Amino acid sequence: MLCFPSGICLASEKSNEEVNAMLKNHFFCFAAAAVIIAVVFSGCDTLEKDDSVDFIIDNQSSYDLEDVRISGKTFTTANLSFLQKGTSSKSVPLPPETGRTITFIRKDAGVECSIDNVSISIREDRYTIQNRTLVALSGSGKVELGKVLAPPSAVNVSAASSTSVTISWNPVTGAQEYYIYRSSTADGAYAKLTPAVITGTSYTDSDLPNGASYYYKVTAKNADYESGQSNAVSAVTIPSAPSPVSASAASSSGITVSWNPVTGAQEYFIYRSSTADGAYAKLTTTPAAITGTSYTDTGLFPRTAYYYKVAASNSGGVGEQSGAVSATTLLAPPSPVSATAASSSGITVSWNPVTGAQEYFIYRSSTADGAYAKLTTTPAAITGTSYTDMGLSVGTAYYYKVAASNSGGAGEQSGAVSALTIPDVPSPVSAVTASSSSITVSWSAVTGAQEYYIYRSSTADGAYAKLTTTAAITGTSYTDTGLSSNTAYYYKVAARNSVGAGEQSISVSATTLIALLSPPSSVIAVAASSSSITVSWNAVTGAQEYYIYRATSADGSYTYLTNITSTSYTDTALSSGATYYYKVAAYNSSGVGSMSSSYGYATTSVSYIDINDTYWHTYTLSAGASQYYRIYVTAGTTRNIVWKDYDYDSSLCDILVSASWQSGGAEIFSPTDGGVRNDEVRIKSFYASSSGYVILKVEGFSASSTGNYSIGCYDE
Repeated sequence: MLCFPSGICLASEKSNEEVNAMLKNHFFCFAAAAVIIAVVFSGCDTLEKDDSVDFIIDNQSSYDLEDVRISGKTFTTANLSFLQKGTSSKSVPLPPETGRTITFIRKDAGVECSIDNVSISIREDRYTIQNRTLVALSGSGKVELGKVLAPPSAVNVSAASSTSVTISWNPVTGAQEYYIYRSSTADGAYAKLTPAVITGTSYTDSDLPNGASYYYKVTAKNADYESGQSNAVSAVTIPSAPSPVSASAASSSGITVSWNPVTGAQEYFIYRSSTADGAYAKLTTTPAAITGTSYTDTGLFPRTAYYYKVAASNSGGVGEQSGAVSATTLLAPPSPVSATAASSSGITVSWNPVTGAQEYFIYRSSTADGAYAKLTTTPAAITGTSYTDMGLSVGTAYYYKVAASNSGGAGEQSGAVSALTIPDVPSPVSAVTASSSSITVSWSAVTGAQEYYIYRSSTADGAYAKLTTTAAITGTSYTDTGLSSNTAYYYKVAARNSVGAGEQSISVSATTLIALLSPPSSVIAVAASSSSITVSWNAVTGAQEYYIYRATSADGSYTYLTNITSTSYTDTALSSGATYYYKVAAYNSSGVGSMSSSYGYATTSVSYIDINDTYWHTYTLSAGASQYYRIYVTAGTTRNIVWKDYDYDSSLCDILVSASWQSGGAEIFSPTDGGVRNDEVRIKSFYASSSGYVILKVEGFSASSTGNYSIGCYDE
């Protein structure tokens, strides 16, 4: 048995002389820290087929045999199979099971390969290394058994700043230093960084581009050996701080923070404080991710200063915060605000006072959503809570907003309110008498008026009451009815739109006419002769004249005859035996009153012409006129009546002749039977059953001019 100061002993079945001979040709290296057992081949020395070396490790029952390596030249054997560099070594715990075969790994020219047929035979606490290949393992090299360096584990990387990342790892037992390898892609070539010796377990890679991605691997190193590379880890440098950053008041409850975009930033975080040097709290923003370059912070207090910082973020983390910026929220808008028409050219805007306001600004627009222009007010500063905007157009809508102002500037504008100027005063206005009970008022149309109101008074300076009309007055005249006659009335007119009535016009007046007179209460008609009737009536107070009307039937059409100043009138040139009906109306300066409801009537007396001989009697007759004849008869006789029309002109009057027994007697023949015209001769006979007389009636008809005829009678 051969023991070393490290506490490791090598036991062999060979004699001491054989062991010494081996020591001449083989070098065993024991490094206490790394616990390495090495068998070195040099020159043409070989470990022949089935040759073996036995050794024992005392007092190491818990020791792990992690790696067995052969290093040296290439071995020419069909039993070698190659693995990629970095493949993990076999790990065999102690005490291992008897007969377990482990893999020998050779490292040559940067390539690792495995030799499957070299085994360790285990007998209790004895280990035997035996070449089980078909050929001898020859060449210069060494076989290492023991614990070599493993790659660092738990490697982590995180962004340290916008230009650096920090790599960290767990320490590796036996490592004296560490190497860092970097690549720009996961599967790319990893270049070894050349910083000063890294003996700790972290390293900060600096001077990197902003927002760049890098991949890292780490190896452990001692005096004899560098471990394989760790798994790759990656990180992205965090974004730089946004610059410049600005803040401005958006309203009385909001401030807008803006910044320039940062290269590589995926989103931005906003931090707020109530003081410049106070603690800045990250805002819970809506939407959750801010990807743009501005954000409006809402729900703030009016007239309050707020301070802000902004940081950009990417997959590597949140970058540095910007410098602080601040803004003060605006004054709260006046509320409520109202607008009312003051006149046809003015609107009054009113509002409640705003705490902290020194003055107020008025803004006006012609539409609700249009541009609002600040008014140049008089006086320049409005310190009260109302303002009347003058010089406006009649009947026009205007929209207003109000803002409070102090030394910090104008605050947020209020919501819009609107009003419509009332219509202008109607002008000119006139009043004209329409009758004894009505007056017509007229005026010119007013722009923007939807209707008009009429106001009336009994005196020029008295109280004017609005007339209650049956419907809205949309025209430019109105007749006021139901008035007292011969009375003066005074009127004013106002135009109205949806806002209300405008100013009243100047007053105008008119006087109703005297009332028309009532008709006479009693009308009497008396026949004065066979061709005239006298009509008389009661006098009417105030009558200046009387108008006489006549009809041929009670319900017929009454035709105006004449007008006179007395209370009686004789109507002449009437037909004999005809009945006429009369009505009378009184007249004054207001006009002719209504006709009397009652009428007077009379029948003209009859004047007979006797024709009892055989002579012809020739007469002239006008159309519409009539003449009566009387023929005496003796009982038991027959008489003949003959007549003839002498006119040859059809435009002249024709005649109709009828006959009846004496007054109230039966008709002998009708006018239809007795008509003649144009030199026509007619004869009618009749028998008298008793003595008496027969009445003949001759009527003119069919023309407007007079006509001539003859009539006579004779016995049978």
